[in-house]
Amino acid sequence: MKLNLSSTLININTKDIDKFSVIAKKEKNKITYQTDEYSYIIKILSSNNIVMNRNNKEIDITLYFELNKKTKSIYILKKEGYTIEIELKTTNIKIEDNKIDIYYEVIDSNDKYEYIIEMSE
Repeated sequence: MKLNLSSTLININTKDIDKFSVIAKKEKNKITYQTDEYSYIIKILSSNNIVMNRNNKEIDITLYFELNKKTKSIYILKKEGYTIEIELKTTNIKIEDNKIDIYYEVIDSNDKYEYIIEMSE
């Protein structure tokens, strides 16, 4: 099913906001979409567990969000051949029919984020 998708990433520490809207494809618990810069795949594994992959020719980032747990996410710099682990702590996940809301912290930097995905037909 094709949907209109609006993505908002808010850095709670700095108040920076990154927004975009695209056409996405939703199949069961998987959402895929593309921007000018990246391809995205979001998999909803359960009401407390989401995996998001963002990649292009230069990077491949896989973020693991699991409610109230620390997880190791992976950031790959393809050209350089480097793999960096990023530790996240997910403090809230809310999944509704047409909205996903994730609050998480990047442990190394203490940056806190809210990631909102809204979908409509």
